[in-house]
This record gives sequence, C-alpha cells and structure tokens, in this order.
Amino acid sequence: MFADMTNLFLCHRPYHVFRSAQIAELVQRNFENVKSIVVTFNVYNYSGGKGGSATQQFNSFDHLFDYENFFCRHVSFDRGGEKRIWNLFEYVKYHRREVERIRKILDDLGPIDNLFFFSDKEKPLEMFVSLSREMNRSVNFLVDEGIVSYNTSKNAFLDAVKKIVVKLFSLEHISESFGYGQSALFEYSLASIPEKSVITAKRTFTLPVIDTTRINRILKKKVDLADQKYMIYVSNASVEAHECELNDELHSLDLLRSELPDYTLVIKMHPVEKPGKFSLVRDAMILDDPFLPVESLYSRNNIVLSTYSSALINAKLFGIPSASLAVLMGVKNKDADAIMDSVGIFCPRSWRELSDYVRNFPADNNPAVKRHTEEFLSVLKNTGQGE
Repeated sequence: MFADMTNLFLCHRPYHVFRSAQIAELVQRNFENVKSIVVTFNVYNYSGGKGGSATQQFNSFDHLFDYENFFCRHVSFDRGGEKRIWNLFEYVKYHRREVERIRKILDDLGPIDNLFFFSDKEKPLEMFVSLSREMNRSVNFLVDEGIVSYNTSKNAFLDAVKKIVVKLFSLEHISESFGYGQSALFEYSLASIPEKSVITAKRTFTLPVIDTTRINRILKKKVDLADQKYMIYVSNASVEAHECELNDELHSLDLLRSELPDYTLVIKMHPVEKPGKFSLVRDAMILDDPFLPVESLYSRNNIVLSTYSSALINAKLFGIPSASLAVLMGVKNKDADAIMDSVGIFCPRSWRELSDYVRNFPADNNPAVKRHTEEFLSVLKNTGQGE
C-alpha cells in the first residue's frame, strides 16, 4: 500500500463523474490516506451567435450522483456568463475575473497531488489545471474524453487564430493550441486505446476498463439491465445534426427489433433530443434521464448500438458486442467514420451481418482488466505523489 495522496477530478459531463469514481475507488483501494475531490462544471447554451455568452443552463447532472460515496468533497462550478474567446474584449475581462475566482477555489481546497481532467479545450478547466500546477505543482492527467480522443482531423486556421489571441492579449492559464490533447497542460494521458490516441507527444497509458459492479453506487438512481437480454441504442442526435432523416432512424429501430427478437430494445436519448421523439417505436424502453451515463447499464447480457459514440468504444473494451449503425441508417460523417474504423468498431453493411455478429460473439471476450489496472497504479506510484 502507498500513502498520503490528494486527487482532484474535473468533470464537465456525467460520463466523467462515472469515470472519476472508478479512478477514485481504485486509488483508495490501493493507497492509504487518499483524499478524492470532485469539481463539476455544468454546460451552458450560448446566446447571440459565435461571440455570445453562456446564459441558459443546458446540462445539469448533479442530481444523478451520490458524490459522498467516492469523494470527500464536491464543488459545483457555475459557468453562467462564460464568454467565448472569439468575443475578444468581453472574453479578456471574463478571463481575468475567472482566474481569480478559480485561484480562490483552489486555495480553499488545499494542496493537490494529482489532477485528472477530460478536456484541455474547456476554458474553466484549462484555468483550473494551469493554476493547480502553479499553486500545487500537481501532476496532471488528461483522461480519455471519448471519440474526440481519436479524431485526427485538425483545424490549422483556428489553431493559428487562438495562438495569436492568447499571445496578443497575454492570456495566462489557457493553452495556445486549439486541438484536443495538443496543449502543455498535462504530463500524462490515460487513453482507452493508447495506440490510437491523437496524443503522441506525452506519455500515454491505458485507462482501466470500467467495472460497473464497483462504481454503480455513485448513482442515486440505478437502472438494472442484467436480468435479460437488452440491446441498448445510444442515440447520437444524428437527425438533429442533419446527418439522417427521422423516418430512417425510426425505421432502423423497427428493423432492429425484427432482426434481433431475443433482445429488448432500450433507447438512451441524447440530451438535445426532444421528449417524445421515439414515442412511435413499439415495445421499447426509453430511459427517462438522457444524462444517465450509458456505461452504468452495461452487463454481459447487453449489446450496444449507435451511429457514432464513445459508448461503442467502452462497450467493446468491456467485452460485449458493439456496432455502428451509421451505414444501415444512411448517416454520413467522414470524420466519425474514420474514428470508428480506427478503433475497430464493427460497422455492418446489412442487417444480416449485424445479427450474425451478435450471435457469433464469443462469450469469453473479457478485457485485460488486471494488466491495465496494475499499469495505471504503477504510473501513480512513479510520479512520486503516492510514496
């Protein structure tokens, strides 16, 4: 056992809380005198176009979690009034104000040894990470964000613009880079599939596979899908993104039920989708909270289906069938197609291919949980923060 460690987790999505609970539980089980602190960031809609400010709360997920089961302290960070960097002069005032606010929060939290965060492109998170390094000399870990972690497409123009803005206005505590994982804010990264990660300039280690049996108590409300066979359709708001037609999506779900009659259809809606969108789908269980981390539903009886989703990657690593329905639904997104292909997600060209894949999926397809866990713990030990 290793001793004395304080870990800070920055979470701006429900999935991040679920992942953070996993890391916190694992560390607490293997180290003594561990303190785990979580800061959550609600996401806001922006008004007034590209240069607008955050005024309408969009993603509030604190109601889902019993934080005290894994964390000794929880702080909810209000992002109301947040400015976009393209709104230059308003952003500069906002930036200076936020740096001081975050500095006070970190001062109140006390010394931090390790910091875990999921994006180096969210402004308040960038400030937290940079200030923690300055104030605490924390070791910072960028944790797998999902499919964005494997998106190799780049925007050289926006990257150049951000670098100019940061330098011109002397904006401290945010990175100059625009692309995910390209900042200097972290020492290590944790990726589900390290060899496919876009992060190449830092030491990248394997993120342990999710173990729902250990961390589902982070949830206030639990949905148990282990009692029979379920096929979980994770909607990715492809209709709302104008990537396919609603009728095509609904028809595909009907075909799913016909092709895999032994499975009960469960629909996990995307937060931007309107209630009632799937009301015409027969004999389906529609989850009533779109913010519920779909990974909390995984069991060995499940299959996971979507067009493009991080849920497919996590299901594959969990050891259950996962498939992209993009071709079958006629969804077109070249970048997402490339990501799904690069990480080895099965993309059937016919409904028969899908049913054959599910029926022939090996029952003993268990992930290398122990090896990945030991690798992660050795990283913490070697940082010097847990000795």
